[in-house]
Amino acid sequence: MVANSLVNFAPAWAETLLPALDKSGTAKSYEVTLSLVTRDYTDAKGKVFNLYHLSLSNINPQHVTRWLSHMSKYAWGTRRQALSICSRFLKTGVEWGWITPNPAIASTVKLQRKTATDKRVKYLNLDLN
Repeated sequence: MVANSLVNFAPAWAETLLPALDKSGTAKSYEVTLSLVTRDYTDAKGKVFNLYHLSLSNINPQHVTRWLSHMSKYAWGTRRQALSICSRFLKTGVEWGWITPNPAIASTVKLQRKTATDKRVKYLNLDLN
């Protein structure tokens, strides 16, 4: 296990910041998203990928982009929220001196555009009578 990894940082972040949130729904949302950041993902070839056991100083935008690509089974909004919270999470790491710079900032990591299936579909009711 890497000493300065997400394994160590994630619990410190959760214990410090989640209780300070005013809304319990927000804290729960952060906890769920944190579980997306810290879980293993298996690709079609059976290779396992995770950010959790990487050294914070070794995580780069390519790792974050790869993590997002492994989340392709989730809805676009879920991936967008996960990236946003991951970026906030890693921003705290920068502020606390655990990592520099933040590898999940918007200028370096781009979320795939919404596909037609990700966009909200509106149905029209036609009364032909």
